[in-house]
Amino acid sequence: MVKEFNSTYETSAVIILDLSANNHAPVINMAIEDRVIESAIAIINFCLSKWIPVRLFYYTDIINEAHGDNPLDFDEIYSTLAQIKFGSDVSVSDLIKLYAESNTEATNLFVVTSNLNYTLVDSLSAAQISGNNVYLVFAQPYDLSSAPEEIGHIFEFLPDICIQAVNVDSSDNIKPILEGAWSHG
Repeated sequence: MVKEFNSTYETSAVIILDLSANNHAPVINMAIEDRVIESAIAIINFCLSKWIPVRLFYYTDIINEAHGDNPLDFDEIYSTLAQIKFGSDVSVSDLIKLYAESNTEATNLFVVTSNLNYTLVDSLSAAQISGNNVYLVFAQPYDLSSAPEEIGHIFEFLPDICIQAVNVDSSDNIKPILEGAWSHG
């Protein structure tokens, strides 16, 4: 039996990776950066193992793109991620805006970041309004109960604008959000 898909977000994923610096101590920054990369790897591995094509965007000195269509592409993307350096001076909000403005096909859009603010929420909402299913993967050194008040408010607000989010700390699992991204097809 051949399954017919109604839209591209049922058959693809785009990951926008935030490489912005944080203002934490170096040891904490390393842990956060590891969580960001590990989260991106988890999404890519999940997708490629199910033959779901992925496109990864991030900014270093230029906008970079890596892509894969099947499990055989995982090692190359993994090698790319293993060499990434943080400290970008371009905000992930700007990358989301550029992506949303230049791509007309709706997709499952995963934003992996350690920096959460209302400017980012505006960009996520714009991407959602333009037809994408938007998922926020947030990596921070604290759980939501000890996070700054603004972070807690944002996490409470995101479901109201149809954005699913997960806070990645040592106990969180992003697999349910990944499985949910393709359960509607």
